[in-house]
Amino acid sequence: MKIALITGAGGQDGRLLSRLLLADHWDIVGLVRREDSVVEPGVRKIVCDVGDGKALRETLDGVRPARVFHLAAAHHSSEGGAGDKSAEVAAMIRVNFEAAATLLDWIAAKSRTTRAVFAGSSQMYQAQGADLIVDETTTASPRTFYGHTKVWTRDLVRHARERLGLHASFAVLFNHESELRGPSYVTRKIVDAAVSGASLELMNIGGRADWSAARDIVAALAAMAERASPGEYVLGSGEAHRVRDWVELAYARMGRDPASVTAKNDAPNFIPIANPRKAMLDGVWRPQRAFHALVENMTDAISGTQSPATDRH
Repeated sequence: MKIALITGAGGQDGRLLSRLLLADHWDIVGLVRREDSVVEPGVRKIVCDVGDGKALRETLDGVRPARVFHLAAAHHSSEGGAGDKSAEVAAMIRVNFEAAATLLDWIAAKSRTTRAVFAGSSQMYQAQGADLIVDETTTASPRTFYGHTKVWTRDLVRHARERLGLHASFAVLFNHESELRGPSYVTRKIVDAAVSGASLELMNIGGRADWSAARDIVAALAAMAERASPGEYVLGSGEAHRVRDWVELAYARMGRDPASVTAKNDAPNFIPIANPRKAMLDGVWRPQRAFHALVENMTDAISGTQSPATDRH
């Protein structure tokens, strides 16, 4: 049986990647933080603090996966409790960086044929004065501590790949969405309000980002693990869209007036934008869903007019 281990299996990306790999007849072991975390049917759920090196090594010894996908991440203020910034920082170090080190150390020592993929973030880069086009050669310029931990992880993965000869890949993930996105994200807030008709006030309706479909992102992660050679890839649409575009498309989909949405600001921002050319040339990045389809699919799924597991390209 082919065994794949996914950290953060209860999150949006973990659940969508689980669906994809289950369809390809992988046996999935999903690591989650809490017993009440929801994973996909058919996934073997294990409650494990990935920041606990001893617990993670014991889990790896018992599972011995052929594939590892490190998707777990600590980055929200809720990770550290009620305003406890020191705990938040500690969690980011343990989950984002130290867990990656434990995974790579275990693979190097006990299972060198295991292939691993680690998730990075566009927060590894900061645009100033103009949009920043990001490819695999762009110098990191983190704008958050979370971004710093992802840069550290990228460097660790590079070392494992180039110096230790491990099949270890790293993906810089730009914004990506689905109906499984959590309710605190602005994209989900917009879609929920469009579906329910509830009032909605946004901070900045002119804010922009590079958004892709989460299903396309996880397909790329799976493809990276299957390449003959490991590598580093930037994954994103290469296009900038406004929060206003989400509002207009989602509200139009539900036949509602987007003018009902209020905003404190309507100011465009400078942002990092993905250049996924390398990933496309290597056959890793094959996006199937344009921006308008992403918004419409997510709105349909939340409204119940379309099955959440079904995509319209």
